[in-house]
Amino acid sequence: KAAPHHLQQKKQEGEVSQTLLQQLQSENSALRRENAMLHDRAETNERLLRQLAEKLQVYEDQRSVDMEFMSERRDEILLSISEEDDKKNGVERDDEKDAEKDD
Repeated sequence: KAAPHHLQQKKQEGEVSQTLLQQLQSENSALRRENAMLHDRAETNERLLRQLAEKLQVYEDQRSVDMEFMSERRDEILLSISEEDDKKNGVERDDEKDAEKDD
């Protein structure tokens, strides 16, 4: 004898509920995996960003040192050129006069 209609309907509803539950559990697992992957990627990106900032700081520090060196070297060259011009033109510099006065 066939089961009453309301029992068949309840059985079908139970099967549908079970299928939906399995789908939700599967989606939940997939989302958890994706979340873990995104978390790992965020940590990697944070580490790489920190390394990049450190390298940029080293670059900026080196550039600053290079600029200071180049500025000092430029001043030395300009002074040397100026002194050579003065010698060619027979001009005594103030610091040379001061040195002669000390003697």
